[in-house]
Amino acid sequence: MPGKKSFQIFVIALISLVLFSLSSEKKENEEELKVSNIFDFNLDKNIDEILAEVSSSTVCISPDIQKPIASAFDQYIESIYKNSELESHNLSFSAFKNGLVGMFNLIRKSEVHNERLISIVDFDLPSTEERMFVIDLKKQKLVKKLLVAHGQKSGDKYATSFSNTPKSHQSSLGFYKTAETYDGKYGYSLRLDGLEKSINCKARERAIVVHGADYVSDQFLRENKRLGRSWGCLALKNEEVGGVIDDIKSGTCIYVHKTLPSYFNATKLLDIISSKRFFENIFAETI
Repeated sequence: MPGKKSFQIFVIALISLVLFSLSSEKKENEEELKVSNIFDFNLDKNIDEILAEVSSSTVCISPDIQKPIASAFDQYIESIYKNSELESHNLSFSAFKNGLVGMFNLIRKSEVHNERLISIVDFDLPSTEERMFVIDLKKQKLVKKLLVAHGQKSGDKYATSFSNTPKSHQSSLGFYKTAETYDGKYGYSLRLDGLEKSINCKARERAIVVHGADYVSDQFLRENKRLGRSWGCLALKNEEVGGVIDDIKSGTCIYVHKTLPSYFNATKLLDIISSKRFFENIFAETI
């Protein structure tokens, strides 16, 4: 039957093409991957017999083919995460990676110029835990780990609701740039510029800043089983706020994280392709 024979030839040719593609990616010193090494066939066998041999055969693919090589950007992120021991300090890898992806997109757009420090506030964690992390990317070191309050109407122990609206008394997610310092109601404080339209761009209008507060303390935590809450500001311990502000002022990046689909759908700064391309084509040479 010419039609059946032609179909058998087509199947064998297709299998050979797949195996040839696999063999082209193997190392030169490895044994070539040949059809004859995997199963025996001839044109006298029917198609069911050929397919049965294929399904029962094991094709061994080298680890180099099975696992893609990590990009320079991926290696950079993983190296800092590991060397800074961030996992042991309870900062999730996803929050850290998102922070760096967004920061490099901001550097690419010339909206942030300080590539040494990044601060990440992880609102997946409760207020009872230290959840603000200041990381030195050059030294690959965790500089500070701090208690930080969220907005009064964002939630109780956990921050679950977020807003960019004035007088909402809620925290805002996303990326900020630190600006100038000033002495105000809460003493030495740091203004923030929200960098994401419709997400946190009204930070200045809302007076969202970094400041110290009595309700962020170990004593308050013991008595209330949670921290007090701000009107949307990143409120820290009074005894720690001055040193933190001096570390992060003048244009460093702050990323306020929450695993929240509505934020991920709205933000334009977590475009990993553009961030990776910028890092690998331009920025990697200066790291």
